[in-house]
Amino acid sequence: MSLMRQGLVIEKLVAGLHRQRFAPAAAPNLVVRWRKPISLGTAPSKLFRVPQRPQIPEDELKEIRRLFKNYNTQMKSIRAWFAEELKRQEAVTAAAVAGATGEEAEFQRCLQINEEWNKKVAAERQVRLAAEKAKLTDKILTDLEQDELQKSKRMAEIQQMVEREKVSSSYCC
Repeated sequence: MSLMRQGLVIEKLVAGLHRQRFAPAAAPNLVVRWRKPISLGTAPSKLFRVPQRPQIPEDELKEIRRLFKNYNTQMKSIRAWFAEELKRQEAVTAAAVAGATGEEAEFQRCLQINEEWNKKVAAERQVRLAAEKAKLTDKILTDLEQDELQKSKRMAEIQQMVEREKVSSSYCC
Protein backbone atom coordinates (compact mmCIF):
# COMPACT_ATOMS: atom_id res chain seq x y z
CA MET A 1 0.00 0.00 0.00
CA SER A 2 1.35 3.41 -0.84
CA LEU A 3 1.96 6.07 1.79
CA MET A 4 -0.74 8.28 0.32
CA ARG A 5 -3.27 5.47 0.49
CA GLN A 6 -2.22 4.62 4.07
CA GLY A 7 -2.75 8.27 5.07
CA LEU A 8 -6.26 8.24 3.60
CA VAL A 9 -7.11 5.01 5.40
CA ILE A 10 -5.89 6.43 8.71
CA GLU A 11 -7.86 9.66 8.18
CA LYS A 12 -11.02 7.67 7.46
CA LEU A 13 -10.48 5.55 10.57
CA VAL A 14 -10.00 8.63 12.75
CA ALA A 15 -13.05 10.32 11.22
CA GLY A 16 -15.06 7.15 11.80
CA LEU A 17 -14.01 7.05 15.44
CA HIS A 18 -15.18 10.64 15.93
CA ARG A 19 -18.62 9.76 14.57
CA GLN A 20 -18.87 6.48 16.45
CA ARG A 21 -20.83 6.54 19.69
CA PHE A 22 -19.70 4.22 22.46
CA ALA A 23 -22.41 2.47 24.42
CA PRO A 24 -22.17 2.78 28.22
CA ALA A 25 -21.47 -0.96 28.43
CA ALA A 26 -18.38 -0.49 26.26
CA ALA A 27 -16.79 2.01 28.67
CA PRO A 28 -15.50 -0.57 31.22
CA ASN A 29 -13.75 -2.46 28.43
CA LEU A 30 -11.64 0.52 27.35
CA VAL A 31 -7.90 0.09 27.79
CA VAL A 32 -6.31 2.68 30.06
CA ARG A 33 -2.54 3.15 30.18
CA TRP A 34 -0.96 1.76 33.34
CA ARG A 35 0.63 4.36 35.59
CA LYS A 36 3.02 3.77 38.42
CA PRO A 37 1.54 4.72 41.82
CA ILE A 38 3.02 7.83 43.43
CA SER A 39 3.68 5.88 46.61
CA LEU A 40 6.45 3.89 44.85
CA GLY A 41 8.49 7.06 44.48
CA THR A 42 10.96 8.03 41.77
CA ALA A 43 12.70 5.28 39.85
CA PRO A 44 16.39 4.83 40.81
CA SER A 45 17.48 5.51 37.24
CA LYS A 46 15.72 8.91 37.34
CA LEU A 47 16.78 10.00 40.84
CA PHE A 48 19.74 12.16 39.86
CA ARG A 49 18.50 13.32 36.48
CA VAL A 50 18.77 17.09 36.22
CA PRO A 51 16.40 18.52 33.61
CA GLN A 52 18.05 20.91 31.24
CA ARG A 53 16.88 24.50 31.59
CA PRO A 54 15.24 25.92 28.53
CA GLN A 55 17.44 28.36 26.66
CA ILE A 56 15.40 31.48 25.97
CA PRO A 57 16.92 34.03 23.60
CA GLU A 58 17.77 37.40 25.15
CA ASP A 59 15.34 39.44 23.01
CA GLU A 60 12.50 37.03 23.83
CA LEU A 61 13.36 37.22 27.53
CA LYS A 62 13.19 41.04 27.34
CA GLU A 63 9.79 40.81 25.66
CA ILE A 64 8.50 38.40 28.33
CA ARG A 65 9.73 40.73 31.09
CA ARG A 66 8.13 43.73 29.35
CA LEU A 67 4.80 41.91 29.08
CA PHE A 68 5.08 40.82 32.72
CA LYS A 69 5.72 44.42 33.84
CA ASN A 70 2.81 45.68 31.72
CA TYR A 71 0.54 43.05 33.22
CA ASN A 72 1.59 43.94 36.77
CA THR A 73 1.13 47.66 36.08
CA GLN A 74 -2.35 47.10 34.68
CA MET A 75 -3.33 44.85 37.57
CA LYS A 76 -2.04 47.45 40.05
CA SER A 77 -4.12 50.08 38.26
CA ILE A 78 -7.23 47.89 38.40
CA ARG A 79 -6.70 47.17 42.11
CA ALA A 80 -6.32 50.90 42.78
CA TRP A 81 -9.50 51.62 40.81
CA PHE A 82 -11.39 48.99 42.82
CA ALA A 83 -10.07 50.47 46.07
CA GLU A 84 -11.25 53.96 45.01
CA GLU A 85 -14.60 52.55 43.93
CA LEU A 86 -14.98 50.82 47.29
CA LYS A 87 -14.17 54.06 49.14
CA ARG A 88 -16.67 55.95 46.98
CA GLN A 89 -19.38 53.37 47.69
CA GLU A 90 -18.61 53.51 51.41
CA ALA A 91 -18.93 57.30 51.28
CA VAL A 92 -22.27 56.99 49.49
CA THR A 93 -23.39 54.44 52.06
CA ALA A 94 -22.34 56.72 54.91
CA ALA A 95 -24.26 59.59 53.29
CA ALA A 96 -27.27 57.32 52.90
CA VAL A 97 -27.05 56.36 56.57
CA ALA A 98 -26.82 60.05 57.49
CA GLY A 99 -29.85 60.73 55.28
CA ALA A 100 -31.58 57.78 56.86
CA THR A 101 -31.56 59.55 60.22
CA GLY A 102 -33.76 62.24 58.69
CA GLU A 103 -35.93 59.53 57.20
CA GLU A 104 -35.97 57.81 60.60
CA ALA A 105 -37.26 61.01 62.23
CA GLU A 106 -39.93 61.31 59.53
CA PHE A 107 -40.84 57.66 60.06
CA GLN A 108 -41.16 58.18 63.83
CA ARG A 109 -43.39 61.22 63.24
CA CYS A 110 -45.59 59.21 60.88
CA LEU A 111 -45.64 56.36 63.39
CA GLN A 112 -46.81 58.76 66.12
CA ILE A 113 -49.60 60.11 63.88
CA ASN A 114 -50.62 56.55 63.08
CA GLU A 115 -50.74 55.63 66.78
CA GLU A 116 -52.97 58.64 67.53
CA TRP A 117 -55.27 57.74 64.65
CA ASN A 118 -55.43 54.12 65.85
CA LYS A 119 -56.39 55.28 69.36
CA LYS A 120 -59.12 57.56 67.97
CA VAL A 121 -60.51 54.78 65.78
CA ALA A 122 -60.35 52.33 68.72
CA ALA A 123 -62.36 54.77 70.89
CA GLU A 124 -64.97 55.19 68.13
CA ARG A 125 -65.11 51.41 67.74
CA GLN A 126 -65.66 50.97 71.49
CA VAL A 127 -68.56 53.46 71.41
CA ARG A 128 -70.08 51.77 68.35
CA LEU A 129 -69.70 48.28 69.85
CA ALA A 130 -71.26 49.44 73.14
CA ALA A 131 -74.24 50.90 71.24
CA GLU A 132 -74.59 47.71 69.19
CA LYS A 133 -74.38 45.62 72.37
CA ALA A 134 -77.09 47.72 74.06
CA LYS A 135 -79.29 47.48 70.97
CA LEU A 136 -78.77 43.71 70.79
CA THR A 137 -79.54 43.34 74.51
CA ASP A 138 -82.79 45.32 74.10
CA LYS A 139 -83.77 43.20 71.10
CA ILE A 140 -83.08 39.98 72.98
CA LEU A 141 -85.12 41.20 75.97
CA THR A 142 -88.07 42.20 73.79
CA ASP A 143 -87.87 38.84 71.98
CA LEU A 144 -87.87 37.03 75.34
CA GLU A 145 -90.87 39.07 76.53
CA GLN A 146 -92.75 38.30 73.31
CA ASP A 147 -91.92 34.61 73.68
CA GLU A 148 -93.20 34.67 77.27
CA LEU A 149 -96.41 36.40 76.13
CA GLN A 150 -96.90 33.84 73.36
CA LYS A 151 -96.25 30.99 75.81
CA SER A 152 -98.72 32.42 78.32
CA LYS A 153 -101.35 32.91 75.56
CA ARG A 154 -100.78 29.36 74.36
CA MET A 155 -101.04 28.03 77.91
CA ALA A 156 -104.28 30.01 78.40
CA GLU A 157 -105.68 28.54 75.18
CA ILE A 158 -104.65 25.05 76.29
CA GLN A 159 -106.31 25.62 79.70
CA GLN A 160 -109.51 26.74 77.98
CA MET A 161 -109.43 23.64 75.78
CA VAL A 162 -108.96 21.44 78.82
CA GLU A 163 -111.86 23.18 80.63
CA ARG A 164 -114.12 22.80 77.60
CA GLU A 165 -113.17 19.17 77.31
CA LYS A 166 -113.96 18.58 80.97
CA VAL A 167 -117.37 20.23 80.57
CA SER A 168 -118.20 18.38 77.34
CA SER A 169 -120.21 15.15 77.35
CA SER A 170 -117.44 13.07 75.82
CA TYR A 171 -115.29 13.50 78.91
CA CYS A 172 -115.39 10.49 81.13
CA CYS A 173 -114.38 9.83 84.75
